[in-house]
Amino acid sequence: MASRRQDRQGLKERALHTLEFDKLRERLARHASFSLSEEMARELVPSYNNAEVRRLHDETVDAFRLLELRPSLSLTDARDIRRMAQTGALGGQLSGHDLLEVAGTLEAIHSLRSSLLRAADEVPALAAIGAGLGDFRDIESSIRSAINSQGAVVDGASKLLGQLRAQERTVSEQLQKRLKDFVASIEGRRILQEPFITTRDERYVLAVKAEHRGAFQGLIHDISSSGATVFMEPLTTVEQGNAWRELKVAEQHEVDRILRELTGLLGTQAVAVEDSVERLARIDLALAKAKFGGSSSSVMAEVIENGSGTNVQLVDARHPLLSGNVVPISVEIGSKFLAMVISGPNTGGKTVALKTIGLLALMAQAGLPIPASPGSALRVFDGIYPDIGDEQSIEQSLSTFSGHMGTIVEVLEKVGDRSLVLLDELGAGTDPQEGSAVAMAILSELVQRGATSVVTTHHSQLKGYAYSTSGMENASVEFDAETLAPTYRLVVGVPGRSNAMAIAQRLGLPERVLEEARAALGSSLAEVEELLGDIQGQRGRLVEERNDIQQARTELAETRSRLEEEARDHEDERERDTTLERVEVQVMAEELKSRLRHAGRRLHTLVGKKGRNELSEIVTEVDGIRRQLEQAPWAKPERDESFETPLEPGEFVRVDGVEPPLEVVTGPDDRGTVEVQAGAVRMRVPQSRIRGKARETERKREPAVVISMGTSARGQVGDELWVHGMRAQEAVEAVDEYLEKATLSGHHRVRIIHGKGRGILRLAIQRALGDHSLVGMFHDADPQEGGEGVTTVDL
Repeated sequence: MASRRQDRQGLKERALHTLEFDKLRERLARHASFSLSEEMARELVPSYNNAEVRRLHDETVDAFRLLELRPSLSLTDARDIRRMAQTGALGGQLSGHDLLEVAGTLEAIHSLRSSLLRAADEVPALAAIGAGLGDFRDIESSIRSAINSQGAVVDGASKLLGQLRAQERTVSEQLQKRLKDFVASIEGRRILQEPFITTRDERYVLAVKAEHRGAFQGLIHDISSSGATVFMEPLTTVEQGNAWRELKVAEQHEVDRILRELTGLLGTQAVAVEDSVERLARIDLALAKAKFGGSSSSVMAEVIENGSGTNVQLVDARHPLLSGNVVPISVEIGSKFLAMVISGPNTGGKTVALKTIGLLALMAQAGLPIPASPGSALRVFDGIYPDIGDEQSIEQSLSTFSGHMGTIVEVLEKVGDRSLVLLDELGAGTDPQEGSAVAMAILSELVQRGATSVVTTHHSQLKGYAYSTSGMENASVEFDAETLAPTYRLVVGVPGRSNAMAIAQRLGLPERVLEEARAALGSSLAEVEELLGDIQGQRGRLVEERNDIQQARTELAETRSRLEEEARDHEDERERDTTLERVEVQVMAEELKSRLRHAGRRLHTLVGKKGRNELSEIVTEVDGIRRQLEQAPWAKPERDESFETPLEPGEFVRVDGVEPPLEVVTGPDDRGTVEVQAGAVRMRVPQSRIRGKARETERKREPAVVISMGTSARGQVGDELWVHGMRAQEAVEAVDEYLEKATLSGHHRVRIIHGKGRGILRLAIQRALGDHSLVGMFHDADPQEGGEGVTTVDL
C-alpha cells in the first residue's frame, strides 16, 4: 500500500513539472512580502482533498476582498524571525539591527491582526487564521524605546548606560583638549606629520614623523605603510586614555546586557512568536495569490461538488505562462461526455490546449486564481496525470511509443472517476493502425472508469471512434488553409483535418503528384478528409451567421433598453409635471387666500366704523371663495377614522390641502404640531390636518416646491404660534393668518415663538407686526418667558 502511495505521489510530482507548475510558483513568489511566504510560494502544491481546496479557495477570495478594503495594507516590514526567537529562548543575544527586524515584524503582526478583526465579517477565512496572531506590543515597545532607527542602543535604555556615556564624553573631551593643545604648540608642529588626532586600538594617538619618534615620549600603536609616520600615544595622556578605555568597556558591557535582556524578553514568547510568523506568512501567501491574480486578469474558479455532472468548465481560458495576444479556449467536459479527442495540424495549439486544462486544474486546487472569465468552474480531482512530450529514454533504449506506454501503464494503475488524464499524441510512435487500435482501447478504458480525459491525436480512426462512441467527443484546432497558419481556436464537436493536401497544394506541389497522393490515400479516407473540410467550411459560415445573429440580438436589446429608458423618463416627466401642476395650483390658492385676507384687512382699516355692512358682505364673499377652494380636487377628503397610530420620523402621511404624501420629520409636539417635509422644504402643520398614513405605492418623494401653510381655517386656535425653523417669508405669512384667527377666537394677547438665532426671523416678524391692522402693541417677552426668542402681541 505504501509503495502505491509513493507511485501515485511520484506521478503527481511529475505532473507539476510536466505542466510547468514550478514556473508558476516562481511568479507567485515575486508577490510575497518576506522570505517565509516566498518559501511557501515556491513549495506550494495543489491539494487533492475537497475540504482543503475549498478552504484555500475561500482564503484567496478573502484576500481579494481584504486588498479592496485595505488598499494600503503592507507586510513589507515583516521578516522570518523564528530563529531569532529561538536564540532568545536559548539565552543568546541579538544585535540591535536584529531586534529592529523583530520589532518591525511584531508591528506587522499587530497591524494585520487589527485589520482582520475590523473586517472579520467580510473576510472570515483569513480572520480565522488571524485569530491566532499573538499580541506582542510590550516586546515591540521595549525594543523601540531602547534601540534607535540605526540599530544602536540609546542612552535612555538604562540609567547606568546614560551615566557611563556622560562620563565617557567628559573624559574624551578633556583628553582631546590636551592633545589639541600639543598639536597647536611649536613642538607639535615640529615633530608631527599631520596636525590631527586619530585613534588606534580605541586609543587616542598622534601622527609623529618617524625621524622624531625617539624624541617623543609615548607608546607606539601603529606605523604607516610607508614607514614615514608613527602613530603614538603621549605618555602624559596614558592615564586619561586608560580611564576613557575603561568607560568604553563598561559601556559595552551595559549595552550587551540590555541586548541580552531584550532578546530574553523575545525568548519568553518564542513559541507564540513562531506560530504568529507562520500565520503571517500564510496570510501573506493568500495576499500574494490575489496580487498574482490581479496582475494576470484572473478569476477564482468555482469549486464544483462531486457528482454534479460537470467536471471542467473553462470560459475563455488562457495559458498563464504565454505572453502576447493569447487566443482563449472554452471547454466543458463531464455533463455530455467524459473524453475529448483533439485533432488538427501540428503547431495548431493542441498541446497548448491540453496543458492549459491541466495547469488551470492544478492552479485551482492550489487556491490560485486562473486566467479565465467568470463562470469557469472545476471539480477537485484526486489526481491529474499528464503524458505530454517525448518520453523516449535513450538510457533505457526505449522508443517514443515505449516511453509513452510506460507512463500510461502507470496512470492506468491509479486512475478512477475523480482523475483528470491528459495524453498527448495518443498512439503515436508506432504503426498507425496498431497505434490507433491501442489508443481506442485506452480511451475506452478511461471512459469506463469514469475518468475525465483529454487526448490529442493525428489518427483518423480515433476521430471516427470518438464520433461513434458514447461518452466521447471530438474537438479540433482551426487552421487557415489560405494563409497556411493556425488560428489556435479550439472548436468542440468537429474533428480536425491534417491539411497536408491543402498545404502541399498551396505550396505548389504539382497536380499529378497530388492526384497520386489522393489515390494512395484511398477513396474512403480522401472522402473523409473532404467531408471534414466541408464540415469545417459549413461551421465557419454558421459561426459567422451566429455572430451576425448575436450582434443583431445585442443591438435589439440595446434598442429595447433605450426605448424602455425613454418611456420611463417620459412617464417620470409626466408624473413630475402633473405633481408640479397640482402643487402650483395649491400655492396659487394659498396666495389668493392670503391676498384676499390682506385686502379685507386693508378695507377694514379704510372704512373704520362706517360701512360695516359692506365689510360683512366682503368677508362673507371671501369665506365663500375660501370654501370653494376647499372643495377643489386637492381639498380635504374624508379622514381615515382608523388613523390612531403615533407618527414616527420617516413615515409618509396625507395632509389636507396637499396632494403628494409628505414625509414626517418630527412627531407631534406638546401643541400637536407635526413637522413634515416636501422635497427640500420643511413646514409645520397641526396634527388635525393629517388624515392618515400614505400607502406604500404613494410613498415617493416629490420635487422640491415651496408651500406656505398655516393652521386650519376652521375652529379655535391657541394663544401661541410656533414658527421656529421656518424661513422669514413663510413665518410672516403664518403669523399673518394666525393673528386673524386668534382675533376671531377672542384672544387679546398671543405669543409668537420664533427663537433667537441670529435675529433675522425676529426682525422680519416684528417689522410685519408694525404694519398689521390687528396689532395694538408688541414687545419681546420677559427673560423668564423666552426673552428675544418670543414676541408678545396685544391684539
